[in-house]
Amino acid sequence: MQKKILENRYYNFLGIAKRAGKIVAGHAIVVENISSAALVILADNASERTKRKIIKLCQDQQKELVCYGKSGDYAQALGSKAPVVLAILDKSFSNALMNKFGFGVLFGGERIGES
Repeated sequence: MQKKILENRYYNFLGIAKRAGKIVAGHAIVVENISSAALVILADNASERTKRKIIKLCQDQQKELVCYGKSGDYAQALGSKAPVVLAILDKSFSNALMNKFGFGVLFGGERIGES
């Protein structure tokens, strides 16, 4: 029960970030905006090819990466097609997300944490 409540809060938080214009969703737009990204979120159900590409991109650009959630849940939270990758563009939103939900992060390709 507690995990479900926390998940709902996570997706609600992403919806708020989307409405505030602080998040972009979808592979192509994330790649375009990677230099502005404070945090990249990769859905667990992304293809292995997409995972490799996004992980390499985040390593090359020294961006934080979280692997969590399903694309269908992101679609519902953001009101868009099922994106497998998202980028939070605002550092304060990124910090709030990390502090509130405590995800493990891939920092510049050095380690992958638990989500």
